[in-house]
Amino acid sequence: MRDEPECVASGYAIYADGKLVKFASVSNGEVQNFLSIPESTLMVDVEAKKTGEELEVVTITNQQ
Repeated sequence: MRDEPECVASGYAIYADGKLVKFASVSNGEVQNFLSIPESTLMVDVEAKKTGEELEVVTITNQQ
């Protein structure tokens, strides 16, 4: 379910501090690659930096 074509096409985002913030297009690829790994989960820790109105992934890992 996490790689539904419609979801992938619309891009990934994080809901935090009452706001939905989208990932920049290059980071969408990083998130998609991470989620395609069989060991990945949907419970993740993401470190990101805000660039304009979007986020860029610094790191993404499974929550411990």
